[in-house]
Amino acid sequence: MKSIYNILKEGIVAQDKTYIFLKDFYNLIEENDREMRRWIDYPDGYLEFVQVINRLIDEKFIEATKNSRDNSRTPSLKLKYRIIKTDPSYDDIKLEIMALPKPISIQYYLSHPKEYMKDREHVLIIAEFLKNGPKDFRSVNERSYQLFRDEKFLKDNERILANLGLSYGDLNCFIAYEPFFYFSHLNCREKLKRKALIVENKDTFWSFKKIIFDEKASLDFDVLIYGEGRKIESSFQFVEACGLSTSDDYLYFGDLDPEGINIFCNLKRRYSEYKIVPYLEGYCQLIYLWPAGQLGKIKTKQKLNLDYLEEFAAYFDDNEKDIIKDIINNGLYIPQEGLSFAHMLERWVIE
Repeated sequence: MKSIYNILKEGIVAQDKTYIFLKDFYNLIEENDREMRRWIDYPDGYLEFVQVINRLIDEKFIEATKNSRDNSRTPSLKLKYRIIKTDPSYDDIKLEIMALPKPISIQYYLSHPKEYMKDREHVLIIAEFLKNGPKDFRSVNERSYQLFRDEKFLKDNERILANLGLSYGDLNCFIAYEPFFYFSHLNCREKLKRKALIVENKDTFWSFKKIIFDEKASLDFDVLIYGEGRKIESSFQFVEACGLSTSDDYLYFGDLDPEGINIFCNLKRRYSEYKIVPYLEGYCQLIYLWPAGQLGKIKTKQKLNLDYLEEFAAYFDDNEKDIIKDIINNGLYIPQEGLSFAHMLERWVIE
């Protein structure tokens, strides 16, 4: 457990501003140790708190501002302090950085010792963990809670691992990918190459499920994935658990509106090693089933990314490309529910 002195000293060193207030000292302690924060409200705790503030003044980390008012306790403390800017050599800190164990890379923090001071507490926890030899295998959140008593810390602070040149693998932990709902044919895993259809919305997903898996249809898909809107952007890598890989083909089908196009382009960028393209036949069915004169205006505010629109439209031939651009640029849209189960039966089911 860190002492009041170490909490406040490290907090002061990490500040970029000129002044710091008494309430900031309380907040620093609260952020590090809630029990300690409660304890310094008691007489013995407050006395230690005062002694630490006076020590920091004596050591030239801070100085009380002359015109600042006192708090209402005894002994009293000023409410405002000036941070004394120094240009420390960081010699001791650099020696500490150089002693960090492998596989930690020390180059970044050697060049940025002030940033190391901000991250020092957490870096040392990681270093101690690495020094202790072989580890059990856990998820990222499980490892994060084990080390920091905060299951989200590692994901929220990936920059620290990057600064140390570490990966989750170095901490012997794995990412627990968010799952999605899907259907696949029984022989799917036996095939050398598979074709997956990702469907944005629930109703259309279930309509495709009935056509592909319950009917004798001309559609040739091995896997049907429920994208669930933007969720697919974070859950897509779950395809590995479904037996799919980068060698397979992925077709995306969503609403014909800015949001649907954004989801497709974000997905393609984030997982660029996978072959992800729009499901052209599905989109073409939409634009020919629903002429522009029958379309409604987009009901919610959606930001139009012109680069994304160009990227998406480039997959279509010139006539379809113009229709899609006119729909989007005029604030119109076609939800994928425009491709109904009844039309799918007529279009793709083999009698």
